Amino acid sequence: MHQIPRRRFVKGLFLGTALSSILGKSWSSAYAATFAPEPQFPSFQVNVSDYPALQEEIGSVRLGVNPVGPDDFPAGRYYPVIINRDLNGFYVLDSICKHAACVVGAFNTGDFAMRCPCHGSLYDIRGEVVEGPADEAMTALDFTFDGSNTLTIVVPEMGFNVRSFLPDSQPGTRIQLEFVAQGGVFYEVRFREKLTDPWQRAFFSRTPGGPANEELLLGNGDPNTLYLDRTTATGFYAISMILEEV
Repeated sequence: MHQIPRRRFVKGLFLGTALSSILGKSWSSAYAATFAPEPQFPSFQVNVSDYPALQEEIGSVRLGVNPVGPDDFPAGRYYPVIINRDLNGFYVLDSICKHAACVVGAFNTGDFAMRCPCHGSLYDIRGEVVEGPADEAMTALDFTFDGSNTLTIVVPEMGFNVRSFLPDSQPGTRIQLEFVAQGGVFYEVRFREKLTDPWQRAFFSRTPGGPANEELLLGNGDPNTLYLDRTTATGFYAISMILEEV
């Protein structure tokens, strides 16, 4: 079984007497993520304390929702994000190489640079070109740091919409969620009855009348419909993209 990590992107829905979208909140203390409604860009939060490398004087991690394939391209739509740290602070970069769009590796002290595995381009810890064939710096992502532990990183391409319904066949017992699940991304659903409650994993079915006993969905790029049993009159559901070190 695929092991569920503690770090997630989250999209939230509020369920009451009527159905309406709200800003989702993470259920993980190790990694909190929120997606803002349009027109704001989606963002996620990284707790520095969750990554030993980011607590060093010089350190780097590469995080993504799609794995990196053997051809050094993402095995899906999304490129990883690289987070670097030195004595001057943090640098957050899109991992796409500006030469041929391969995925650049995390910063390593052997090269004292980030290396593109395809053609050998080197970038410094800030994403500037050290050695070609790349001739343009990596794209820096907007972020803020709270000065203590939390990085909030803007990732414009990762927003997604979720629609919710009460199924006609079972309007009082089930909730129906629809969204496009991107290829190669694992998703899961969480529920809490009140805003102050901890998030709990919610099991779902792929069919209106099937047993709700699934906990992970692997996206294939198509629209997906999930059916969940309603056990309370109101509550909050969240659909998350699972984030891992890649």
